[in-house]
Amino acid sequence: MDDDGTLLGAGQRGDVVVRGRLVIGEYLDLPQATAEIREKCWHHTGDVGYLDEDGFLYIVD
Repeated sequence: MDDDGTLLGAGQRGDVVVRGRLVIGEYLDLPQATAEIREKCWHHTGDVGYLDEDGFLYIVD
């Protein structure tokens, strides 16, 4: 995902984001920390990466 919240295409580096039933819902008693990682309905991992054309994720930072 880029800084504007747009999901990027194959080969483009951006913020690694995830979502799903198994992703943490919130940090216990830390609403500000929860808000920081749950921006735009995605869980922001704090990593930079990209997907290749086959959908494999590469973490680069």
